[in-house]
Amino acid sequence: MEAESTDSQGKSKPSPVQRSFRRWLVLAGVLGAIMLALAITNVWFHIHFVQDGYKLASLQAEHEQLLTVRRKLRLEWSQLCDPSYLEKLGGEKHGLAAPRPNQKVILR
Repeated sequence: MEAESTDSQGKSKPSPVQRSFRRWLVLAGVLGAIMLALAITNVWFHIHFVQDGYKLASLQAEHEQLLTVRRKLRLEWSQLCDPSYLEKLGGEKHGLAAPRPNQKVILR
């Protein structure tokens, strides 16, 4: 084994092999930390990607539901604008009929 050299204050200086090992250890630690940060970022992006997919599917289902409601409302609106349907509805549901001639009042 190599003997460590000492400086003027009596402290031992690390040998070139120890310095090289420390440099390698620091570099490995830094690279490991970078890899860990990249892995955590990748997982975070993946989680948000999946969550956005669920939100998109939910919004698409809601959109389809709203389109169905819109179609039904347009159909109902077109029926309510039809005079023959209104006459039929008034007679069947509310017991209404066309006025008799003596019920008509002409205003001038």
